[in-house]
Amino acid sequence: MKQRYVCANGGASWAALVSLGIIFAAVLSAYANREASKPNMPPDWVAAGTPASRVAVAAADGSGGGIAGCPAGGCDLGDCMLTQSLDTATNGDNQVACGIAGVGTTANGWARCYNLVNEGVPVGQNLTINSVTFGVQQATTDGINIDVVLYVDSDGCPPDEPGLDAEVLASQSLVVNMADEGSMITVEFPAGPVVAAGSDLIVEIVSVDDGTVPPEFQFRAMSNPNGQCGPSYIRTPDGDCDLTGWGDLASLGFPDAHLIQVISATVGGAGDPCPWDLNGSGDVGILDLLALLAAWGPNPGDPADFDGDGTVGILDLLTLLANWGPCA
Repeated sequence: MKQRYVCANGGASWAALVSLGIIFAAVLSAYANREASKPNMPPDWVAAGTPASRVAVAAADGSGGGIAGCPAGGCDLGDCMLTQSLDTATNGDNQVACGIAGVGTTANGWARCYNLVNEGVPVGQNLTINSVTFGVQQATTDGINIDVVLYVDSDGCPPDEPGLDAEVLASQSLVVNMADEGSMITVEFPAGPVVAAGSDLIVEIVSVDDGTVPPEFQFRAMSNPNGQCGPSYIRTPDGDCDLTGWGDLASLGFPDAHLIQVISATVGGAGDPCPWDLNGSGDVGILDLLALLAAWGPNPGDPADFDGDGTVGILDLLTLLANWGPCA
């Protein structure tokens, strides 16, 4: 007859196989449930605080959440401080970032834009940047790469987009982690980058997603609801949240998210000590006056736009006349 192979403990083997099948099915089910629980959605704005704080309207004064009539800064010759934050208290839970709730944030850039004249820097004076201070609301344990970037805005505030109207002046890099949460960080600019007289300065804090951090990439720059003298901006370098250039946080629906930022600077830094000498002759005279008149009208970025308002006009003319004669 035909030979048959018989397992002496066949009953036990079948029971073991059934058990393994049950365990395997349970593992597959758990994996499927985990995958199903992952957010399958594009990044969106993630904000702390109560939903009631998110109101999709800008401030009534049109300043993007700023306070009407906020006084200009007091930068005379020598050291000075630029800030649009009415205070730097780290008591707010109003930070905003592009990301997926419960998973992490994407790369974000938080910025403010400063018109030197409006901030109290004397007309015709350059500004040397010494340091930038900002707050860390949230960061992951393994660390987040941060770039602090200074730009010069070629057509004046509000800013549009790097490479479009914002030219990089200088940048510094650092790493922050969970130990820095709730603290203010000061980043030095030892080279002393100089912002030309009458220019608009953009200062941005960028969280760099370079792939070296875990999937739970988390960083939010510190904000508070305590008032501001100018708009707070955000952008997503990778184009997430349908935003590539800088957007006003108030107009995006976050009027209480006021970015905390303080700039230490020195008025009267290096650079052109006589910007009114438009032809470089060493004195301010008739040829400079003719050059100013030739540039008259809307002319953002023109050397004759001494006050940086985007127009060569009567104030620029008066500034030139006030500096008539040999350059000091």
